[in-house]
Amino acid sequence: MPNIDVYAGTYQSQPIKINTENQMLIFPSEKAFSKGEPVPIGDIEMIELATEEIVKKINPTWDLSIAKMAEGRSTTLDAAFGILAIGFEMMIQGVNVTFVAKFKNRPPILATTREKTFNQLKAHLQK
Repeated sequence: MPNIDVYAGTYQSQPIKINTENQMLIFPSEKAFSKGEPVPIGDIEMIELATEEIVKKINPTWDLSIAKMAEGRSTTLDAAFGILAIGFEMMIQGVNVTFVAKFKNRPPILATTREKTFNQLKAHLQK
């Protein structure tokens, strides 16, 4: 199940999971023992790659640089193997992209996910 890592918005504590079979986003819940709050992917009103202009239009207090730094993160490895690991991860899983999303009944988010996942969400919005 792909994840969306949130860097600005209400859901920073845990990733938003994507259930592609049911076309649902599973938002973290503060309720004890909850598996999350399902929200239809169709509730996405807007999803765009993050630029300073778009981010500041959605929320002037958000900082795009924090999310951009997270795009390049990888597992902790020795420096010699770090470059190989990043290259391999990008070949297998794709690159991360930072984006802004607005929802019908939820606060907007500044987040990062795999490029393939972002493209699938964007395509669903355009249907």
